[in-house]
Amino acid sequence: VDDAERQTVRDLLLSQTLDWGELLEQALRHKMLPMLAHHIISEGLRFDVPMGIYLHLESAVEWNRSQIDVFRRETVRVAQGLAGHGIHFVVTKGMTFESTLYGSLGTRHMNDIDFMIAPPDREAVMSGMQELGFRPFFGWAKDARREEISSRLNRDHLPKLAREIDQPGTRIINIDIANSLTWTKSPFDVPVEEALANPVEQPVPNMPGVSIPCFRPVYQFLFTVLHLFREAWLQKFVDFGTDVGLMKFGDVIRLIDRDRYELTDGELLRI
Repeated sequence: VDDAERQTVRDLLLSQTLDWGELLEQALRHKMLPMLAHHIISEGLRFDVPMGIYLHLESAVEWNRSQIDVFRRETVRVAQGLAGHGIHFVVTKGMTFESTLYGSLGTRHMNDIDFMIAPPDREAVMSGMQELGFRPFFGWAKDARREEISSRLNRDHLPKLAREIDQPGTRIINIDIANSLTWTKSPFDVPVEEALANPVEQPVPNMPGVSIPCFRPVYQFLFTVLHLFREAWLQKFVDFGTDVGLMKFGDVIRLIDRDRYELTDGELLRI
């Protein structure tokens, strides 16, 4: 952020047209409250923001950073458990993006930890996750029974898994494990085994010598775009209020900026 951009933001904050209630509501809706908080705090705008709101933003971004630390440790624990069973997998979405696309600033919002596996490994992964203390969890859904039935019929994911932990601010860790880059009854597909081949080892911040396997850039981009489309298109995500937000478009834009050359060398068209 340069001085001109910083001044533009300050002018907006001081204007009579800014509705703080609307801004905070939209930041929550699009899962960007930690980002908003970070930029206001880091750019020295403390005295340009109502004090009560500023203190709330401070708390929000600090809580998000604390949760990311918990998620990092749990991601490594699960990854080591799956690897110990000889299972091929990659970590996807938020946990890979927060350090590579968002600079490990603790600003990327996450509800859960995401993994991708191959379809033949579903039973082995389910068994391994139970050994790690995870169980199927449907309490997040308004109609838990309906969601349980849906998870059995739609075989692109395992049932959502959860484990209770004794951590201030984070009582339950949710794990979402997919075995398809698309969705059940999709008219097209992407070979998962090919996507999982030759993963990129990504260092985990604040854990020296520890890394997690992630998609190669072209598959990272493809899965991110397909996931965005899936949540924008399927009605159940709209009903749950978890459909597409600006943060997910931000992921796509950042991936294009970072991997522009890898995405234009022809491999994406081949896939």
